[in-house]
Amino acid sequence: MLSLLFCDKHLYLFAFFFNYILMAATTWFSAPYEATLRTDYNTPIEYFSNTISGFTIESAIMFSSGYIIGKLTLSYFKSLFDQHTHIIEQEKTMKEKMDILDSMAEIYDHVNLIDFVNNTETSLRDPEQKKHGIDLSAQTHTLMYQTIKNQVMPDQTEDFKNFTNIKTIRSRLSQKKLISADFIDVVTGWFRAQYITVDQTLDGIPNVVIFTARNVDDEKKREEHLIRISMTDEMTRLFNRRCFDEDLKEFRKGELSENFVLFSIDVNGLKKVNDTKGHSAGDELIKGAADCIALSVGNKGKAYRTGGDEFMAIVNTEDPESMRGTIKEKASEWHGMYSDEITMSIGYASLKKNPGASVDELERAADADMYAEKEKYYKEHGIDRRRH
Repeated sequence: MLSLLFCDKHLYLFAFFFNYILMAATTWFSAPYEATLRTDYNTPIEYFSNTISGFTIESAIMFSSGYIIGKLTLSYFKSLFDQHTHIIEQEKTMKEKMDILDSMAEIYDHVNLIDFVNNTETSLRDPEQKKHGIDLSAQTHTLMYQTIKNQVMPDQTEDFKNFTNIKTIRSRLSQKKLISADFIDVVTGWFRAQYITVDQTLDGIPNVVIFTARNVDDEKKREEHLIRISMTDEMTRLFNRRCFDEDLKEFRKGELSENFVLFSIDVNGLKKVNDTKGHSAGDELIKGAADCIALSVGNKGKAYRTGGDEFMAIVNTEDPESMRGTIKEKASEWHGMYSDEITMSIGYASLKKNPGASVDELERAADADMYAEKEKYYKEHGIDRRRH
């Protein structure tokens, strides 16, 4: 009985054979006495043989039954132990995850745990961490959404509503660790909303996710600053060639406005200034030209430095000729440390005068007009263009 209790095979075999030996020995020693009391046995050997045969059959039956019971008991206890070990491991894993989530809660402005197995929502920032029920048959958004939605910029409300729809989150997050989107809070600026998978099925369908919201306004400002630097010419602080090409890509996608005008501008005599007065004088001339263009364009468009002494401007104006005159007027008023004057050849092409033209066709037309101005400048100043 003890061997069955402890599920020890070796103890069971020892107990059985030890018990059988003791039983055989006691029967042998008691046979002479028992034979004298019985009339159906003539000798002690006859009594011993008959009795030990019955005991042997009983022992064989008991041994087989006990062995089977022991195997079944051992298998049952083993499955219980395995289940217990698995439960402990799951609890340990879940505790580790919850510890991580608790530490994450300190980082984020809002952190909610959404359990799709038990259909509950829990705010990890709440000291009580009270669970709220979720009814997926009638409910499309969490309590956290109700808290944040009124702070989202009006033009982003619909996108935020679609992103936070809990009826579609499991399919959108399937086979993924997280999904995120950035929105603007009307008070604090940019924030990032994220859904992060905590537990999932074997098929990759999330069972438990956390919904977080974190202010990223400073991060966005740094990102915008880096983009602005990458799109800005270091010397003149105008937009650079890369920005010009990116803007042209956008204009190619859509329809140009009726007042769309593209300017092509080139500084006259820059090479001569560089050769005779040095590159500092040449840089001064480029900066002066950039200032004149930027002041003339103002808030009507964007000005770009696209090469050494080459500039472009994209503006919306009904009177491009007047803007060309303004650039020349400001250039005539300019004076530097190394040079007393600055002149530019300015060409432009407007959609109004070139109806149906593409932005690339307008760029070529503006370049052609600029080169015509350049030719005029050469003739007026008696410069041999071929020699130049």
